[in-house]
Amino acid sequence: MAKRGVVDPDMNKYDLEHATAAHPKMTREDWDNAYHAAWAAYYTPEHKMTILRRAAACGMGTSRLLAVLFAFSASFPIEKLHPLQAGAFRLKYRLDRRPGFPIEPVELDLMCRRAVREQKIKPYADLALTPVTEEETETLQMFTHNEAARHEVAHVRKVDELTHGKHARADVQHA
Repeated sequence: MAKRGVVDPDMNKYDLEHATAAHPKMTREDWDNAYHAAWAAYYTPEHKMTILRRAAACGMGTSRLLAVLFAFSASFPIEKLHPLQAGAFRLKYRLDRRPGFPIEPVELDLMCRRAVREQKIKPYADLALTPVTEEETETLQMFTHNEAARHEVAHVRKVDELTHGKHARADVQHA
């Protein structure tokens, strides 16, 4: 492939941010723009709120999740690096600032508080939080598309049967 000019010879570009192989239908600029657009589309304020609501609905600590969410959503726009390659951000309580430095924005703190408060008033649920039914393990493509997926469903059922008895429901979320 390298002889046909398909692979980038610069080994420094073999990371998570650079296209190193030619796409059959997209220019390199189109390929890069699609990557940037994917980051922007995923980490919208609305989707970050959905993530926090799901965490609150599952009983997760939203403050710890907020730190991870911030690192992942901010690393590409700020550093132009994938979050797993960017530096770590240390988040402190928003009022803990040295004299002369501005107080951290209240929006992040308010998002966490809102997700937890809303969960207490009206529990949040969406399709991603809905438990998989026994029937869905036979019909949904993610459980049937290849032998490994089918094997995993069978394995979870066997473990469930051994640990909970013959008539226990196979809950594939424990896989």
